Amino acid sequence: MGFMHAYRPMKLTAPLGEDALFLVSLSGSEQISSLFQFELNTVWQNRNPMVFKDLLGKSVTAELDLHDSTRYINGIVKSITQGANSREHELTWYYLTVVPTMWLLTRNVNCRIFQKMKVPDIVEQVLNDAGLTDLEIKLQNSYTKRDYCVQYDETDFAFVSRLLEFEGICYFFKHEMGKHTLVLSDDKSSFSDLPQNPDIKFEAMEGGLREDGRIYDWQKGQEINSGKYSHTDFNFETPETSLLADSETTVTVGNNQKLEIYENPGGYPAHTAGEDIAKIRMAEEEMRTQVVHGRSFNVDLQPGYKFTLKDHFADNGKFTLTGVTHSASQPLDTGDGTQGYLYENQFTCISYSTVYRPARVTPRPTVRGVQTAIVVGPSGEEIYTDQYGRVKVQFHWDREGKNNENSSCWIRVATYWAGKQWGAIHIPRIGQEVIVDFLEGDVDRPLIVGSVYNATDMPPYTLPDERTKSTLKSNSSKGGDGFNELRFEDKKGSEEVYFHAEKDLNSLIKHDETREVDHDRTTTIKHDETQTVTNNETIVVDQGNQTITLNSGNQTTELKAGNQSTKVDAGTITTEAMQSITLKVGQNSIVIDQTGVTIKGLMITVQGQVQVKVTSPMTQINGDAMTTVKGAVVMIN
Repeated sequence: MGFMHAYRPMKLTAPLGEDALFLVSLSGSEQISSLFQFELNTVWQNRNPMVFKDLLGKSVTAELDLHDSTRYINGIVKSITQGANSREHELTWYYLTVVPTMWLLTRNVNCRIFQKMKVPDIVEQVLNDAGLTDLEIKLQNSYTKRDYCVQYDETDFAFVSRLLEFEGICYFFKHEMGKHTLVLSDDKSSFSDLPQNPDIKFEAMEGGLREDGRIYDWQKGQEINSGKYSHTDFNFETPETSLLADSETTVTVGNNQKLEIYENPGGYPAHTAGEDIAKIRMAEEEMRTQVVHGRSFNVDLQPGYKFTLKDHFADNGKFTLTGVTHSASQPLDTGDGTQGYLYENQFTCISYSTVYRPARVTPRPTVRGVQTAIVVGPSGEEIYTDQYGRVKVQFHWDREGKNNENSSCWIRVATYWAGKQWGAIHIPRIGQEVIVDFLEGDVDRPLIVGSVYNATDMPPYTLPDERTKSTLKSNSSKGGDGFNELRFEDKKGSEEVYFHAEKDLNSLIKHDETREVDHDRTTTIKHDETQTVTNNETIVVDQGNQTITLNSGNQTTELKAGNQSTKVDAGTITTEAMQSITLKVGQNSIVIDQTGVTIKGLMITVQGQVQVKVTSPMTQINGDAMTTVKGAVVMIN
């Protein structure tokens, strides 16, 4: 004959048929901001072994009745262990572990990016993606959008937990027949009264009955907490603004005003946000300073609810349950009824006036070393940046990114020199592979520290053949087909510094420029050259020749003020022209052409210190008015 749940205070509802599994004992714990876990010892009333897959991951509900209260514990079966069988193989023990549906998040590891979203919205999306729709969001505070939030190589549960812990949001579960609901809370107003028995009497163990649902053990403790929480951060967009923020405790005890927690970085962009988070951190510290540990026979106790304590000699009032550990059993052989049924629990609670903030126990993932990523941007662009020279990237691990301007946040690019509108800048271009580091290993704080070549973007010179070349070479944008370059050739005997300007070269030297060429220098200008000297110009040729060749066109030297002098200390001056040479001062001139030499002037004086000699096959001297020939001795013919 099989066992039936109908008249027992412990029942189990499972998708294997009515009374197929018989609940014998239950133990487990549940806490605010933790996953509950219950161990159920059951008997399988079937000759055939249970097929595990028929129950694993399925919803089951344990029902505990005591006095006039009923408590439901609903969850999914996480694991099953088959035990011994008895009574000629008609009964087999099976041990079930029951957890919330949220536990499934611990079995899902992911890497993904969330942008421009508030933490509650991120959490809701993660839960929905995992199929968890039984959710109540009871949040009173407002939350700012996070520009960039990354889940990196961590379980969905760890990701959600650390986000909630940072923001001071707690969670707990509401149980009912056939389901349980996850509740998100940031204010005590979301802690409802216990559903069946919100007023609980305190009475010591002696003389009491288990069935009366009383609290029989109450131990209140207090420890010294830090009296101040401080933290800081840095925002490069407001570099001169201090982000130091703090909050002081309202629980002063043991001279704790001198005890301070100081952390960096705080993870916030502005001072006002830092002050709000500091208050959360201080509340987190205060919450642990005064805690009650108790024991009771009240099956209604569950974390995330409040109750009113009565008949205590010192602590009557309202309290918030933060954790409960349950133990219930009824031997199999007792059959129906309450015979042999035992239930008790241990619990922790805090004063209802105390703000509950979850402890930050979930570490954020730390990136081990640097990564590489590909620079991305809008279609059709080659360079995509903002006023800070930041770029966006597609990480290799990001399977949800679309390789566009939405693949990441704006990421700063490190350089070897950065001053106030001076320094060095090289903006990585779309398609290039860059090296990404993370400030303090925080995946939410990437920083580009370099670039690398790959099989698509190869070095500008063939390697290893041209391994002695070092270069700084750009590429014209948009479209390429041009470049600027500063190149160094270090091959022994062929050393060279090469400079290439694709279009214009402009230089400004505000004082002196000195160049020394130890051998030859050749300058080729394929169009015009203009040279302006505002003071003196000196050209010195120590030895050898100076040659100026003008293949076609004219050469003009214009001296607007001052003198021109040509001096040859040793040697000759030769001026030769194919057509003519003209020397002119005012109306006076000397013209030398292929017909002869013509001298014109208002007065022409020919003076020889020793002798003036004019020789010609034919000489003609004309004086239209008067001709005078004068000398100490005048000889004609």
